[in-house]
Amino acid sequence: MPVTILGEQAITLPAGNTASRPGTPTSGMFRYNTTKNILEYYDGNQSAWVGIGEFVATGGTITTSGSYSYHTFTSSGTFQITNGLKTIDYLIVAGGGGGGGSGAQNAAAGAAGAGGAVTGSTALGVGSYSVTVGGGGSGGQNVNAGKTSTPGQNSVFGAFTTAIGGGSAANSNEGYSGAELSGGSGAGSSTPSSTSNYGSGTAGQGNRGGIHGGPVGGWGGGGGGGAGAQGTDVPSGGTGGAGGAGINWQSLGTVYAGGGGGGSYDTNTAGAGGSGGGGAGSNSNVRTTGVAGTANTGGGGGGSGGNTSNQNTCFGGNGGSGVVIVRYLT
Repeated sequence: MPVTILGEQAITLPAGNTASRPGTPTSGMFRYNTTKNILEYYDGNQSAWVGIGEFVATGGTITTSGSYSYHTFTSSGTFQITNGLKTIDYLIVAGGGGGGGSGAQNAAAGAAGAGGAVTGSTALGVGSYSVTVGGGGSGGQNVNAGKTSTPGQNSVFGAFTTAIGGGSAANSNEGYSGAELSGGSGAGSSTPSSTSNYGSGTAGQGNRGGIHGGPVGGWGGGGGGGAGAQGTDVPSGGTGGAGGAGINWQSLGTVYAGGGGGGSYDTNTAGAGGSGGGGAGSNSNVRTTGVAGTANTGGGGGGSGGNTSNQNTCFGGNGGSGVVIVRYLT
């Protein structure tokens, strides 16, 4: 279509919807897209039509919902902006810690803390932004079998924001200090440890684990801390503490970073996992392995309840891996 000059103030460009773009475009073609209501040109280097000022980004699994586009990273990758500038919202969740194992029927293990959760908004322009998704920690076993739980791994977005991995819980016959149980959210204390042996959370990312307040060699393990609430304390009795709740990012309905549930004393009820992927604790007469945190939620692993007949099978649950989500107005 020829260009029509209207006086000396404006020109009329070829116009049409997205479906009517030229079938064999060449670099430098210029048109008005009536579907997007933007000017666009054909970039031969990218083999794509590019809107002038249009925001173009790749990386992760891309979906749309309502007025937003979402990039969800369940494994490490790159958020790449090739055109434009946008204010983006982000959720960064680290891996949850591994729950504690147990070496005796009456000595319940504490639950692991959830991975730290970091939220925020920032303006981003053209560039490459690395994404690291932290893995979950491994559950512990009776220390006599040589298996100690491990904390969750950090998740990172770009070079400026890091979520701290969830604290791992001590096995029931290990003398961890509170500092060793800390993380994005802290692990619950286990028996027969000191009642003050619970992990603290990282400010702005998570909460402390639950306190075991029973006697040496008895009562349930404390619940792991979550991003939204602390783990449940166990002041007395054999029930394991419930994991702390996670957070419902942007009120979208999916909850992330729930703490694990503590193991129970003897035949009592084990602690429930916190909403947001936290794994439940175990009961010595029902199961000997704590439930794992849910993958890509940062949930903490559940603590073991113990089993005197085969102490070397009393595992804590593994922590759930983390996730990174970026969204922006489409």
